[in-house]
Amino acid sequence: GKTITLGTNIDLLNKEWVPIGTNSNRFQGTFDGNQKTISNLEGENGLIAYGGKGDWPVTIKGVTIENANINSDGSCVAAILGNGVGEIQDCHVINAIVNGSGNYIGGIVGQGYVDIAKSTVLDSEIVGTGISVGGLIGFQGEGNQKISECKVSNTDVTGYFRTGGLVGLLHYGNTVEDSSVSGGIVTSTPYNGSAADLKGKIIKTGGFIGDVHTTNAIVTIKDCSTTASLGGDSQ
Repeated sequence: GKTITLGTNIDLLNKEWVPIGTNSNRFQGTFDGNQKTISNLEGENGLIAYGGKGDWPVTIKGVTIENANINSDGSCVAAILGNGVGEIQDCHVINAIVNGSGNYIGGIVGQGYVDIAKSTVLDSEIVGTGISVGGLIGFQGEGNQKISECKVSNTDVTGYFRTGGLVGLLHYGNTVEDSSVSGGIVTSTPYNGSAADLKGKIIKTGGFIGDVHTTNAIVTIKDCSTTASLGGDSQ
């Protein structure tokens, strides 16, 4: 795949950003931020909307997104990668608003089958009106992906359910290690689905992970912590 390397910091001046990749034409290469910062990104998704597929993963590394303002009517929304397969290394989101009215909303990744390492979300606000909303990633798909040495700090996360300070929904086979959530408020709007005994309750909401699926294998969580507050009366 192609390699994109940033040569300098970029200020987008709040102009409408058209994210890289579409569902039918995904970015399948490497985005090397070269330790540079993209500031004042504004649009319906972050840097890359769709990246990687099957045997053609995406790699995103060494980029900081600062002062982003992302508002979407759809799902799979985040400041770095909306939906994808691959790996993310040393990427950072600072002082961002990520707001999606669908499912799978996150600070770094919305929905993915991705390894995420040494990446952070700081002083941000992540909001989704659907399921699977996380400070770092909304939905981590099944497999043996790893989240390691990641941090979410002073970031408020709001969803419907499957809402977590780090991960909204973590599927089986995955590992999370040496990662933390510090500060911020994690909350969900009350359940209004078909299960009568859950009506009006805040469910599947956690300061670290909102929900875990262990249908076919376990998940591994080690050397992790959270000091996030839970909003509302969790049930």
